[in-house]
Amino acid sequence: MLKVAKKMDVRIILLLLVNFAVISFGRKSYEGWQVYRTAPLTKLALEGLHKHVFSDPKFQVWSQPILNKPAEIVVCPKSRAKLLNILKKLNLSPKPFILNIEKFLEKERKEIENIKKQEIYGLINYVTFERYMDFTEITDYLNEVAANYPSIASLETIGSSFEGRPQNLLKLSSGSGSKKKIGVFINAAIHAAEWIGPAVALNAIHQLTANLANNQAFLDMANWYILPVANPDGYVYSWDHDRLWRKTRRPNKGSKCVGADPNRSFDVHWSEGRETNPCVAFYQGPNVFSEVESKNIADYLIPNGLDGNLHLYMVLHTYGQVLLHPYGYTTDPPININDLALFGSEAASALKAVRGTKYEVSNITNAFYHPYGNSEDFAYDQAEIPFTYTWELPGGAENSHDVPLSEIKPVVEETWEAFKSLVQSVYIARKNL
Repeated sequence: MLKVAKKMDVRIILLLLVNFAVISFGRKSYEGWQVYRTAPLTKLALEGLHKHVFSDPKFQVWSQPILNKPAEIVVCPKSRAKLLNILKKLNLSPKPFILNIEKFLEKERKEIENIKKQEIYGLINYVTFERYMDFTEITDYLNEVAANYPSIASLETIGSSFEGRPQNLLKLSSGSGSKKKIGVFINAAIHAAEWIGPAVALNAIHQLTANLANNQAFLDMANWYILPVANPDGYVYSWDHDRLWRKTRRPNKGSKCVGADPNRSFDVHWSEGRETNPCVAFYQGPNVFSEVESKNIADYLIPNGLDGNLHLYMVLHTYGQVLLHPYGYTTDPPININDLALFGSEAASALKAVRGTKYEVSNITNAFYHPYGNSEDFAYDQAEIPFTYTWELPGGAENSHDVPLSEIKPVVEETWEAFKSLVQSVYIARKNL
């Protein structure tokens, strides 16, 4: 009882400190900012958006621009007329989608605070999928799992962020099972604002520990390497200062704009990237691996991929409800395209069976506009991990950037079924080699 009371006291103090920090340093307001939705994107329109919109720091991307789907673009009041003019010239028929972003961000903050208050008084478990968890809470949870399940869980730091925060990776392994056991790497929150990614990653940990009785087969098939927060500095900043922050927090020489897109920093056709403005959300950085967070991930993947420990790499993004496989830098198919597409389709079917959520399965280039320097292509080409996938998880539609709190649990549960499908498919493929 005393131990529980002390834990509760510590959490009360931490919550007060977090609230004080937010009040002291301020949070970016999106009062009056709007989101406009376009007509479904053709290849020509997608090229136009990248040239005139996504390369302009006055605008932000609300959802990942995907071929044949509408784009959703964030704009401040002063730049609204300019955006609408561009979209109309591209024949994209823009329509207002969200009239005031701040309204929804404030709702999310209040809901999280209310649930936290209940947790302080012991009404909800410490690890929860009823709300999003901040970096400190995720770190504490990983330490707790490692302490409570020492026979299967171990925690390591693959490196530190620019500001010195650890990139904590949890390994889950039973130490038993077939000699053909595969390795699974899950990477979340490489884009800071995409909070549903860590929730999905944490649920995988929960399923393989607290709910292991129902998932023992998947621990016997695979060793799991889970990185819930790949971009710690950006993630913390998105909680304390700017909910829609995407990039890292490394200063850019000669620019007032901070950070780069860590998923454009990898050494895979990096030089072919076009985003050279430090103020743009997709800025690739001044040089390959300029973002230490990306370099740390690469340094972990290369030895573990090449010696056969890793066979499945998944990175979690929002949003779009698409499951993507290589490549992003070329339209040429990878050598195992048939298996990549088949396993992806089977995973999408397993996910849909839970509650009807539909995902498209595609290669990255067919859906996007050449995201050079991304981690998925790097994992496939350089680390030689044979199955790599990008999850564009569901978004909050008109409610928010990520799904509302009430949808976190359904999303993590349906995605777990897809994970199981992919693991089983890759395990069988590996076993038959």
